Amino acid sequence: MNNKYKISPLSYFTFENDGMELTNSKSKKTIRIDNKLLELILHMKEAKSYNEIEKFVCENLKIEKYNLEEIFNYLIKNKFLIKEGDKIEKYYELWKSYGWINSLIYHTYTYDYPVLDYSTPASYVRDQKTMKKFINQEDEPSIYKEVTGEKVNLPKVRTHSSKNFYEIFDVERQLNTELDLQLLSDILFYTYGQISSLKFPVTQKLIRRTSPSGGARHPSECYIAILNSALLKKGIYHYSVKNHCLELIKEGDFKKYLYESCYGLNQFEKEAEIVFLHTSIFPRNWFRYREPKTYKVIYYDFGHILYNFKLITRLLGLASYTIGSGLNDDNVERLLDIDGYNEGIIYFTAI
Repeated sequence: MNNKYKISPLSYFTFENDGMELTNSKSKKTIRIDNKLLELILHMKEAKSYNEIEKFVCENLKIEKYNLEEIFNYLIKNKFLIKEGDKIEKYYELWKSYGWINSLIYHTYTYDYPVLDYSTPASYVRDQKTMKKFINQEDEPSIYKEVTGEKVNLPKVRTHSSKNFYEIFDVERQLNTELDLQLLSDILFYTYGQISSLKFPVTQKLIRRTSPSGGARHPSECYIAILNSALLKKGIYHYSVKNHCLELIKEGDFKKYLYESCYGLNQFEKEAEIVFLHTSIFPRNWFRYREPKTYKVIYYDFGHILYNFKLITRLLGLASYTIGSGLNDDNVERLLDIDGYNEGIIYFTAI
């Protein structure tokens, strides 16, 4: 063998089950690491020929040649080792140069991740058996979040006259409507409101909202902070999808706190009256889809929510701020009394 081999940059160590494991994000394989294998892997941080590897192993690790060949072939087959000059090195360095190493690990781990084809009868039966097993093991997460606190009923939602896309997004369109509780009610409903329910086999009743969600899981929740509006007393409220009302979480003036925690908010063309804090309840998704690719769906869902928010605010003649990915996550989550692991902040918008 004239080629040289080295450990793949997509191979990484974790500590699981009272020991060390090595995972490769490209092959999605994980192996248990003992001291000898650890020494071999560390030895191959730099590219080595097979003869060099064999010499090191025989002299230092006392591994028989036939065992080495079996180990070596397994590591190659499952991409723990790569040939020197493999294209993944170039792509790794490219992503690394932009600070995206952890993103590359997630991207490659979820790339071509095995999924169940729900269109086939056999998969449908298998899925139902799996869901029965999950439900027998644990409670299904609630489709609603309800908060104990003062309730604020919202006006009945209105149906709005239709305008075409070009009218709504006309750059000359005047966005100076005065905000009132009716408009706030419409905004919340047309981004998060429940429009119907449906029953899947085995699982609890699920809901449909005005913004679609993968698998009808709807992990997204909305909180609002009243900053400069006389509509409601200042504070943090949760929007109840179930009852189309607001639930007071904390009363107080949080303007300075949010302007320091929601980066870019001070670039809004006007002083924000209300900040919308959008979160995701992760168990709603992971209960049903127990594989890592589904984490991406949370952000697909929020793309729909963000678009609906932009659409309804412009339709109502309201200026809105929608570039709200820059956050001090910990500050906002402490304000909302959420832990960041079962429910976490995703984005903010403002009007």
